[in-house]
Amino acid sequence: MKIAFFGRSSVGVAVLRGLIKQNHEIVFLVICGSSPEVTNQEQEYRSIAQSLSIPCLHTNNIDCEAVHNLISQTGPDLGVSIFWLFMIPGTVMQKIPLGVINVHGGSLPKYRGNACANWAILNDEKYIGITCHFMKADALDAGPIIKQTRIPIDGMDVGQLTTRVNVASIALALDSVKIISSDLGNADIRRQDEDIAHYCYPRVPSDGYIDWTLPSCKILSLIRASTRPYPGAYTYFFHYRTNKLSKLVILKADICNTPYPSVSCVPGHIITLQNHTKGVYLSDNKCLIPTSILIDEIQEDFSHYFNTVRQRLGARAEDIAFSLYQQNIQF
Repeated sequence: MKIAFFGRSSVGVAVLRGLIKQNHEIVFLVICGSSPEVTNQEQEYRSIAQSLSIPCLHTNNIDCEAVHNLISQTGPDLGVSIFWLFMIPGTVMQKIPLGVINVHGGSLPKYRGNACANWAILNDEKYIGITCHFMKADALDAGPIIKQTRIPIDGMDVGQLTTRVNVASIALALDSVKIISSDLGNADIRRQDEDIAHYCYPRVPSDGYIDWTLPSCKILSLIRASTRPYPGAYTYFFHYRTNKLSKLVILKADICNTPYPSVSCVPGHIITLQNHTKGVYLSDNKCLIPTSILIDEIQEDFSHYFNTVRQRLGARAEDIAFSLYQQNIQF
């Protein structure tokens, strides 16, 4: 088939190279800008385009004269979209006979939208779905499903899960193009059930703030869902000796039982465990053991840094405001 490619990322590069190996004719590439979690890999795309002697356009606005001209001049049979930043408009899709397909890291029609891997961890899902579907004009993650697969989450953090999703997405995209090019008439293409559609909205860095009164499973899920490549789950604390306000980012952690059947303690307090390491007391009489942390952007060892049981995590808003007031910091 003659294929127009819309997208970005290393996943898109791998899909593009796979399509070339399948002997499809790539007629042009359109790449868009980067986002905090996804780079556009522009140089790699331009290198591929140069090797194929095809046009490569960089724009966030796909509904433009340049793209319409490329479609008219090259006559693609199918469009392939990987990590495209925006919805594909009908004015573009209607010019491509077989439409445009998209690979999405969600169990469509559930988990449409953004940050699906993060939300799947936070929602304690057992699996994350990956879906290849025909795109619906001017709609987000809608349109008939070509093929789906799923990956067990099984305690993975969002970085590990994203890596697994990316690898599976490459295979799913290439398999779906094979289905379309060789046996589309007999393929099990199915409509999405709009009655069970579920949307995920973007997460922002402040969503990683740790509420120490939550159950241990919720706090651990927040840490797993917020770690790299995202900013991480975090809390503030005043150092008990210096009264200096610092930010603690927890990138990895484990949960264990406290050394005693019950403890008189406030959630967020540092306690000593039986092996003399330090942990954070949680509301359900569990203990969080951070294994990878940053304090004011500097990597530290948790037990070494917090070597006292006089320390508590989770500075209250009024404590922070009073500290800034004392330092004459205007806000």
